Amino acid sequence: NPIISQIILISGFVILIIAAYYLRPSLRVSPIPKDKAPLIDKGIYSYIKHPMYLAVMLIASSLLLNNFNEITFIVFIALYLVLRAKANMEEHLLKKIHKFEYSKKKSLFPIRGI
Repeated sequence: NPIISQIILISGFVILIIAAYYLRPSLRVSPIPKDKAPLIDKGIYSYIKHPMYLAVMLIASSLLLNNFNEITFIVFIALYLVLRAKANMEEHLLKKIHKFEYSKKKSLFPIRGI
């Protein structure tokens, strides 16, 4: 359904913009945290551990719905696996840097924080 796909796409971009706004002092492409970067736990980050990854998956879901075939499905699964690995690495590093602080954060995204 094109309307549902558009809603998912817009939701993904809104989450992406909000997450980037809150993450701006620590924003980077790599899952390795910046040196001495603060733990971001305000705004959307107080509810979701990895809203940027969630946003990317929502955008990819919209694209998948608009052009569903074997190739786009395989690419979607590959993207999910990459983002899951990045989230796991990021969580591991953040737990080391911020000790117990990070483990208290909630996650609304069901698969280990992605």
